[in-house]
Amino acid sequence: MEPRTKETILDDLKKFSLFSGLNDEQIELIYSKGQLLELQQGDAIVDEGQTDHNFHILLSGVMDIILPKFNYDFERINEVKLGTKKPGDCVGEYSFIDGRPASASVIAEEECQVFMLDRHIFKDLLNVNDGLAKQVYLNMLIMLAGNIRHHDKQSDTFVLL
Repeated sequence: MEPRTKETILDDLKKFSLFSGLNDEQIELIYSKGQLLELQQGDAIVDEGQTDHNFHILLSGVMDIILPKFNYDFERINEVKLGTKKPGDCVGEYSFIDGRPASASVIAEEECQVFMLDRHIFKDLLNVNDGLAKQVYLNMLIMLAGNIRHHDKQSDTFVLL
């Protein structure tokens, strides 16, 4: 895995749609509140039902979104793969917004690097920076709307089969 410096992480964050419209000072402020995590294949960054709501942005690698066979509450017939996360995608955004337990598990399909923001620290940062909060929440809303449209299209394709 290629080592990341502050500069390479900042460059990545500037490219990602979550931080579109932010200036260098705002990106630097967000960077100062997060940390780099390195995951190996098979590592979980989020477990279904988890109540720790950190916010993650995938910098490199690929992660699978799954409903595991063994849930904290019951057993499924099989594990269900819901999708894939790629660099620039967020992990934990639903729980970040609504405070509810994670609705799925997210597992590293290969070595991954993730920028992690503690939920409380990130929310505090947004609460005291109106311009930053407005842009980040707008970007998050656009991303979530894109996810819904993607799932609608998948459902439509499924119905046609």
